Amino acid sequence: MSNIRFAKTGDVSTLEALDREVVAYHHTIDAKIWAAADEYPEGYFAKFWAEQIASPTARVFLLQSDEEVVGFFLAQVVESTASMRFAKRGVVDRVYVRKEHRGKGSTRVGLEVATKWFREEDVATIDLHVEARNELGIAVWKKLGFEPYVIKMKKKLFMLILCLA
Repeated sequence: MSNIRFAKTGDVSTLEALDREVVAYHHTIDAKIWAAADEYPEGYFAKFWAEQIASPTARVFLLQSDEEVVGFFLAQVVESTASMRFAKRGVVDRVYVRKEHRGKGSTRVGLEVATKWFREEDVATIDLHVEARNELGIAVWKKLGFEPYVIKMKKKLFMLILCLA
């Protein structure tokens, strides 16, 4: 990875294409939970990325190899819940690096840039979610200093509904 830069409005179509790759990957993990990219409403990805780029509480970074965009990093600052001891927390919302560019430090560099911004915003902690069956993602985040602190669980109800229909 040779550099990282802030995304601009003109980058929405690039982000949309990369995000479709993320969605396709999650769909392979569990097609009953994660929708395929072609199941999203028309314009969903473009609208999402345009809103994130314009948001004062988000930063979208593009990861580049030479001039080619090979990934993205979406960081957000959110208000903490009343039960937490700090007012704001950083959230690593979406991260993606194309397969052929992984293992070259892109995620680490993206996290360093996001962490610098989080510190400027007086953020006390950084949270992220990773799909429980995404072994590569879990390993990368652990290597970067993250550790599990909450286990999010689900119970599938749609199977029961389908059986009753």
